[in-house]
Amino acid sequence: MKRLIRKSDDGSFSAHTKVDYDQIEQVEENPDSLDGLVKLDELSEADIRHERCPACKYHPITRHDGFKQCPKCQTIYKILDGIGYMVTK
Repeated sequence: MKRLIRKSDDGSFSAHTKVDYDQIEQVEENPDSLDGLVKLDELSEADIRHERCPACKYHPITRHDGFKQCPKCQTIYKILDGIGYMVTK
């Protein structure tokens, strides 16, 4: 394990800690999300278009005020400009 830790020029170690990785994950967790919307992959978008919930595979999901909601798991989805999103807020 010691060979994996790189020493900096001043002799101190520059190993990443768990806190460093948590901060990186928070920044890079969802780079193409809008405020409160998480972009879905192509297969999940197809499920939404065919009235099937991508999370629990319940069929049919219901429509409410331009959104689609799964009655089983209560997940909410939205299609904007042909791209499917999951609503997180």
